[in-house]
Amino acid sequence: MMASQNGPQGGHVSVHHVRTGETLDHVARDHGVALPQLLRVNPQIVDPNLIRPGQLVHLPPGAHAHGRPGQGARGELTTARPHPSASHKAKAIAAPINGPSPAAGVSAAGFAFIYNEEHVDGVSEHLHWPKGASGVTLGSGYDMRYRDRGQVVRELGNVGVSSDQANIAAGGSGKAGDDARDFARDNHAAVTLAPDQEMRLLAMSIRDAVATVMQTVKVPLTQNQHDALVSLVFNIGGPHFRGSSVLRNLNAGDYAGAASAMRMWNKSGGKVSDVLTRRRAREIAMFNKPDASGPRAVLPAAPAKGGTPMHHAGVAGGGVDGSRFAGIVRRRGGG
Repeated sequence: MMASQNGPQGGHVSVHHVRTGETLDHVARDHGVALPQLLRVNPQIVDPNLIRPGQLVHLPPGAHAHGRPGQGARGELTTARPHPSASHKAKAIAAPINGPSPAAGVSAAGFAFIYNEEHVDGVSEHLHWPKGASGVTLGSGYDMRYRDRGQVVRELGNVGVSSDQANIAAGGSGKAGDDARDFARDNHAAVTLAPDQEMRLLAMSIRDAVATVMQTVKVPLTQNQHDALVSLVFNIGGPHFRGSSVLRNLNAGDYAGAASAMRMWNKSGGKVSDVLTRRRAREIAMFNKPDASGPRAVLPAAPAKGGTPMHHAGVAGGGVDGSRFAGIVRRRGGG
């Protein structure tokens, strides 16, 4: 079940938005649960010491809202409560970790992992340009560079964007470089995605990455290995993955070598990116992590057809001139 956008009622909550300075232990104590419980329902968190502001943490059943139970606690099990640094609306991220995934081909934990890697509050909801070879982008990685106008209008309409807004956004189709930058700047506020719209757009956007993993990997994978690879492919693009040493090592049965090769995909514009280095470390940790109990992902009956190749590139810019979200990275150097 998606997190509700309604105001909280009752005494329990199901998700927590990480605030500046918090650790996972703080979150556990704040909601009256044990740290091991918290880790069990958050298999996407591979290192409890590496959480960041804005990240969503799922809470086990019975977790109470901030403060002691009965002391003015608010919220209910289907309500996402935004932290102070979040935007004005609650961010719906994924079904509970032990429930169904919003997207075919990845588990709920895998979907949450990808969302947390891609989403930036105040940026992802609007048209933006992640720099480099990226096109005009909306949501968590919906890049319009290799989509035509009709496709953008149709796909945005499918997630509930109004016809007028979709047609404005579709003006960014096919654009890259300075053209994409200028269009995103001039039309930044033309579209504001609601949380559920961004979720649906991400679920649609990762289908090509799921298909690439399904088509190219010839050895058995655990759910965590599969989800980590989908995250990698969504980040670096299918063509890069198909020619990578990650895939070569994996299909040779060298799982450790494949995981190690993932580290090489940490460059943007030919330079090592700290953002990508940290993301690769999290993906490798997920790849190497034993599966938690819970339902496996429902894979599509057949690989997606007619998809759009992923060619994100470049360290993100921001705001009007690139400063606002310089931490977002879409390129993904050589491997």
